Amino acid sequence: MLLLRNFRPILLVVVINFVCSFSAASAEGLNSQYFPLAVGNKWVLHSEALNTDISFEVVELKDGIYQVRFNNPWTTWEYSLFPINDKTYIQNLHIGEFDYSMGGLALYYDFTATSGTSLDLVMGTLTITNDNHSCATTSKTYTGCLTLDLVDAGGFQQSWTFAPGFGIVNYSMAGFPFALDEAKSTVDTNTSGNDIPTWTGPVQKGNRVLAIDVNTNDSNDYNSAIVKAQEAGMQDIGLHFSWNVLETEPNQYQIDIFDIINFYYPSVGVNLHLTIAPIHHAMNLLPADLKDLPFDHPEVIARYKKLLDVLFARIPDVNLKTLVVGSEIDAHMGIDPIKWAQYENFYQQVSDYARSIRSELKIATEFTFMQGFYGAARPFLISINAHSDVIGISYYPKDIEGMVLDPEVVPYHVKAMVEAFPVKDLYFYQLGFPSSSLLQSSEPIQAEFIRKTFQAWDLYADQVKLVDFTFLHNLSDQEIDVITDEFDIDSVLFTEFLNSLGLLKYDSSLPDKEAYSAVQEEGHIRGW
Repeated sequence: MLLLRNFRPILLVVVINFVCSFSAASAEGLNSQYFPLAVGNKWVLHSEALNTDISFEVVELKDGIYQVRFNNPWTTWEYSLFPINDKTYIQNLHIGEFDYSMGGLALYYDFTATSGTSLDLVMGTLTITNDNHSCATTSKTYTGCLTLDLVDAGGFQQSWTFAPGFGIVNYSMAGFPFALDEAKSTVDTNTSGNDIPTWTGPVQKGNRVLAIDVNTNDSNDYNSAIVKAQEAGMQDIGLHFSWNVLETEPNQYQIDIFDIINFYYPSVGVNLHLTIAPIHHAMNLLPADLKDLPFDHPEVIARYKKLLDVLFARIPDVNLKTLVVGSEIDAHMGIDPIKWAQYENFYQQVSDYARSIRSELKIATEFTFMQGFYGAARPFLISINAHSDVIGISYYPKDIEGMVLDPEVVPYHVKAMVEAFPVKDLYFYQLGFPSSSLLQSSEPIQAEFIRKTFQAWDLYADQVKLVDFTFLHNLSDQEIDVITDEFDIDSVLFTEFLNSLGLLKYDSSLPDKEAYSAVQEEGHIRGW
């Protein structure tokens, strides 16, 4: 989004002219009636005034993303488009030799909008000027059409008309109209789009693991929180520590809490997944004296290994299932190949060492799905996970503005992960969905996300081995303040995300959220 907003001035007009023209019409993959996408579908439009054709052609479907090529006499464009029911998102944009990543999914159009509705999008204001009307090309008349206008910040206007079940039939730009040429177009109106297996019912848990990030409510009673989580089926728990908090001075450690960990979790029958983070999201968490060194500097590697020695010696009785070396690492590295190479070298060496001292331990590093896997960092994620025993994922399905995606999207995302890492198990170390209405969500929608997660888990039970729901309770105001300060994000939407992410409310006097009941019910019918 920021890339496009700062992309001045020549290509901006071109982006405005054409990106939204197709992305607004591209939601068939999950049942939109207005643009039936399928590989091979091609819409050709002709301008009598310019005596030329333009066309939009679906050339590939990969990871649930449609690659759409815009052919015209001036240049070639390709869009990476993701349809979710009646909404369309854009992931990447290629213009000739230029490649622009949105860093996630950016919303372009909502086909449920009615006449007179205006939407403020990345590229301008989109207004539905007419819905459910008749429209015509030179050879055919369509009914139930929808017309929309886009006006950019400079006042440039363009217009599209879509026919349900067929796609774009009329388009105008700067006063030049284009009309669909059915004879030249190839559209499969019966396509089912982006298919996933049919869910046929709950699958018994088998060797799958249900985890919950346990935190307390206003009672501050951790034992009660553990019991509440276990009543919902929780088997394992994830604990996260920043390296610079554990090692406050060179070879000096503040780790007394690990004595408590060693006693407490075995006593309540809970297994542990431990994150020791040199990176958490965008933050470098190396000890102060190491912070300016590259991650693969010999001293950095030696000190992390020594930290593992000290920590593992403190928790001999814990059933430690996985070690996670870094949390949401793609947010820190971006697309810097040098940083990625340095971290991969560090990761490989410390992972090999951890396995040598705890042979049964599985090693992972965690990346974000929406920004990392669906962003430009994906090739680096594929490379670094060659050194992983399991694939660690942070999954919060929302667009780059912070709005939630339709829960229907979950199985499509899980399918994309399974296909990207076909021979390794997937561990969702963070998985959550806020309930705030400011994020276009609600408690029932959050509960529906939980149910869709279990259904997707059933579909891919052979490979998805752990789901860790984040969090048990909504966070306190104090916890939110700490996180927003750490991330240096002053945003009402981010605060609302944190404030409504829990399965339960922070205020213990209030009724339980529907999300908790959804986890409990869905877990129990599968044997948790």
